Amino acid sequence: MPQYYDRFYGRNDDYGYRYADRTIFRVDPQDQTIEGIVALLTGDDFGVGRRMPPGYDVYNVPSQYRDQYYDRPDAQYRYSDGYVYQVDPTTQLIAAAIQLIV
Repeated sequence: MPQYYDRFYGRNDDYGYRYADRTIFRVDPQDQTIEGIVALLTGDDFGVGRRMPPGYDVYNVPSQYRDQYYDRPDAQYRYSDGYVYQVDPTTQLIAAAIQLIV
């Protein structure tokens, strides 16, 4: 991870962070599952009808929602900042934004 981000996203007992394709991924340190994508510092702009930003091609829905939001032939699901986004797998356009209740 670039040094600039280290002061914001270091290691702790709950999460680890990995950096790839100019994107920071929050990773479960036990099983290395991607738990989230950090969008605050990447400047990603999400909106229904817009193309999904680059770097969200990896399935990253938090584990407690994976039974409900899983990739299918007609829809993909990606997570960022409290929302699950339904994405058209052909066009990569965001079809829906679902706010998660935490």
